[in-house]
Amino acid sequence: DPAYLSSLFKKPRMQRPKEWSPYISNGGTVMALAGPDFAIIAADSRLTSGGYTIQSRECKRAFHIGNSVFANAGMDADCKTLMKVLKSRVDTYSFVHNKTMSTPAFAQMLSNNLYYRRFFPYYSFCVCGGLDAHGHGVVYGYDAVGSFESLPYACGGEGSSLILPILDAQVEGLNRAADNPLPPLTKERAVTLTKNCFGAASEREISCGDYLHLYIVSADGVEEQTHELKFD
Repeated sequence: DPAYLSSLFKKPRMQRPKEWSPYISNGGTVMALAGPDFAIIAADSRLTSGGYTIQSRECKRAFHIGNSVFANAGMDADCKTLMKVLKSRVDTYSFVHNKTMSTPAFAQMLSNNLYYRRFFPYYSFCVCGGLDAHGHGVVYGYDAVGSFESLPYACGGEGSSLILPILDAQVEGLNRAADNPLPPLTKERAVTLTKNCFGAASEREISCGDYLHLYIVSADGVEEQTHELKFD
């Protein structure tokens, strides 16, 4: 039988080994927005297992460190480790120099720490913000290995692709009719815009939701707000 003879010489099918990765995405979305004399940094609080399982509804991703606010999303273990490293370095800087690290210096220091780990990067997509030397709002966006730049707005995490088009239209005026000018970006409008961005993302992205932690950095100090998002 030809079919029988061919089966004798047929190579056994090789089974692919299960792929293993040291990384997992625990969801989350972070955002930063610079105003004329303020900066807003915000993050949601939902922690997932990389799928539909919600591990926590109260995972904090934004932190006030020195004169800056830092937020990151990605793998929760790496995010928490990076936050502890940054806080330690800022505390050491304050002890050695007897002053608080400025936001531009913090942004460069964060880039250096990400670049140190470029061969085994932190699975952490970061934003940070505060005020510059002239009192103007400034925010920075990063990739996983430390490349960064000062931007009018930045976001990272699972919901970033949903938030960026809104910011493009409402901050930069892109994708809008020419006869429809934008109102000035006041602090009140920026807070409302941030809440609307996360509300829209939580409607479409399952790993974004529960609570919004929002920080407002201005000459008066740092104000923290908490707002509810979708819980389902």
